[in-house]
Amino acid sequence: MILSKREHKIGLITFGVILVLILDRFLLTPYLKKREELILEKENLVVELRNSRKTLSQWKEVGPDWENLTSIKGEDSEYGVVNALRKWAEESGASISLLKPEGENKKSKLNEQIYQVVGTGSMKNISEFLWKMESSQLPIKIKNLQLAVRREGVDDLTLQVRIGELSPPTLLSGSDKTKSEAEKRTEGEK
Repeated sequence: MILSKREHKIGLITFGVILVLILDRFLLTPYLKKREELILEKENLVVELRNSRKTLSQWKEVGPDWENLTSIKGEDSEYGVVNALRKWAEESGASISLLKPEGENKKSKLNEQIYQVVGTGSMKNISEFLWKMESSQLPIKIKNLQLAVRREGVDDLTLQVRIGELSPPTLLSGSDKTKSEAEKRTEGEK
């Protein structure tokens, strides 16, 4: 079949357009999509890296204060809180019938030790005990609090409270070697 010059040009232009469309569909568009995904992923990683560095710098600023707070507790964290609770109950005149550690809170991102305290006393005793707990320098917080009357018409209350004690994260509160390894890794990423 013999084609005229005009038909030949139309055929070449049509073939060129089809070739461009195929290249766009199978090469250029997937390349541009993948490139955009990688750019977004890179931006997200840069933001995450900045946040991590900010957290580490904040830890460097807060670390000495945290160490002071945790050193108040004594040698063993559990016994420091338990002894403090007993001391506060004695000073306030409340009597503690149950004081037991429940273990770590697995749901929390922080290292948090939970304690359960059950005690009795008058409104004044219980309020003094709670005030001593809230105003202490120990890193503790009241998680649940139940207050009930033991006998109607008498100033005799029962207190049930769950306390959470915060402790430093393991990576950051570990030895200086662990801290320096973490710092080296973040500096290597710079």
